[in-house]
Amino acid sequence: MRCELTVDVAVERFAVFAELAWLERRPELGILCRSARESGGRITTELIQEVLPGVSHVGAKNIIEWCSSLNLCDNRGHLQKLGEDTAETDEAPVPEQGVFEVWAAQHPLFGSRWLHVERITSQTDHRFEHLESLPLYPDIGNSWQSVIDPTKRYVLRGLPSQSMEVQCFRGVTNSSCRIRWSFDFTEGTNQWQMEGALDPERKLRAIQHNPESVPLDLWKLFERWASWHLAEKGQWNTEQHYMAVSFAELTEDAQETFVQNFSILELEVPGYGSYANVEFQNVPIGPNSESDASQWAVARLTRRIKEDRRYRTRNDVRRYFVELVEGTPLELFQPSLPSHTELLDEFSGLGEMFWSLAAPVDLAPFVPGAQELASLTIGSNSQLSYEGQNREEAIVRIPHRGEWSMHDLVARLLNGAKPYRVLLCDRYIRGGDNLATLQLLFDTIKKLHSTARLEIVTEPEGKKGGNLSSIEKIIGSSPRTYHDMFGSNRNNRPHARYFLIDEGNGEGVCWQMDNSPLDSRPNNSNQVSPRTPLRWRDFGAFQLDKSELPLDLGRWFEGGA
Repeated sequence: MRCELTVDVAVERFAVFAELAWLERRPELGILCRSARESGGRITTELIQEVLPGVSHVGAKNIIEWCSSLNLCDNRGHLQKLGEDTAETDEAPVPEQGVFEVWAAQHPLFGSRWLHVERITSQTDHRFEHLESLPLYPDIGNSWQSVIDPTKRYVLRGLPSQSMEVQCFRGVTNSSCRIRWSFDFTEGTNQWQMEGALDPERKLRAIQHNPESVPLDLWKLFERWASWHLAEKGQWNTEQHYMAVSFAELTEDAQETFVQNFSILELEVPGYGSYANVEFQNVPIGPNSESDASQWAVARLTRRIKEDRRYRTRNDVRRYFVELVEGTPLELFQPSLPSHTELLDEFSGLGEMFWSLAAPVDLAPFVPGAQELASLTIGSNSQLSYEGQNREEAIVRIPHRGEWSMHDLVARLLNGAKPYRVLLCDRYIRGGDNLATLQLLFDTIKKLHSTARLEIVTEPEGKKGGNLSSIEKIIGSSPRTYHDMFGSNRNNRPHARYFLIDEGNGEGVCWQMDNSPLDSRPNNSNQVSPRTPLRWRDFGAFQLDKSELPLDLGRWFEGGA
């Protein structure tokens, strides 16, 4: 989330008699100030004699008085801000009095500041009979850097005058200056710079201002702006840092990205000025109510189904819904997926989309029970059942947010079998989280049967297939690719996942899975073991006969493929 504030600032050009100190390199004063900073923040006679051997007690006292006159410390030797700067830069002020030509500006963000200074002499300029009051009074004692010549740094020490009012000769200038202030709310940073040009010697030179920042609580600041200027758009959620908005006013892009841009005609940064026409980019957004959350979630699911038209089991639909809600602001409101019947009613006039949801349920080998076809509420942990041809030993089902451990799953899939080798056929084994869960699966199989071998069939990631070497490090053997197993014709490559168990004696167990066993995560990734409860999205495995496997997978039991 970002925004940028801009404002034009008037530049004054004038000549004035002043006491100015140019900052020049003085390493000995830098050493002295650094030593003082490390010794309680005070320049003492003892410290001076230690840093500068051979200096007498009287001489050390004179040095303290001199440093005080330069405003490096007070008359008791305590470091001032200028002394702290000298400790950092090795640059100390060298005072002089004279007439200087000045380009200056004033704004609440930076006060009154001399942007650039040039030496001139009163003898060569006969215009001083036209004196006027100084247009702006700068801050005395601050050090500045020229915005067009970074080698020039100076401190205004005073404005000597014979009268109560400081006078100057005001000149004409074509200079321009604009403040550009950038806020990054996500990072909690702000940075402002001056832009434009000044015209010494009547030639415009670009401003080269180093970025500066001010201490601000950006989220608290935006909360203030939102309550004053954006109330009609939504309400700012101070805990979750998002704008709670009505679903009816959202574009499809905003529904998918959970960010939106907002504009404010004019706003104020307390203590730092007013700014016009501010646009806030990528402001996090979320639902304003449970109704908004449910409509938003279903709209995202509907788009997913329309964009990728293929047959989906009810479990696929449940899993998509969970994926589209969890980890977003929608999750806080626990929206519900409509029941199977309600979804079919919504798609009743859309032909192909209707049958993409209806057919997988009507033709399922095991008839889904009423709970699976019913509405699913995010955050619930309801158990699922199957009717009709349901045989307990032929189905493994882990419900949404089930807390099975990897040991629970593998033991159930083995169902008493003693594996010689196990094959996981899963197209997408990549990414740090999936690889970590693959390691957990491998460890679990080894713990249950130490001599069992785990084999993998998967797709390579990218042209180089970097995931294959990572998999080999885990299982101790080279994984096969889908090209190796199923050939070059992509139509022959199955979409489902498979978990095959070869007992080495002609016996075996075959499971077809509608989700990956690697799509599970521990609550705490620091301490994970085979018996650690995991967070699952809907997972289902259905036992098959060898004859029901894709031909190339069936050959695996014979030592082929």
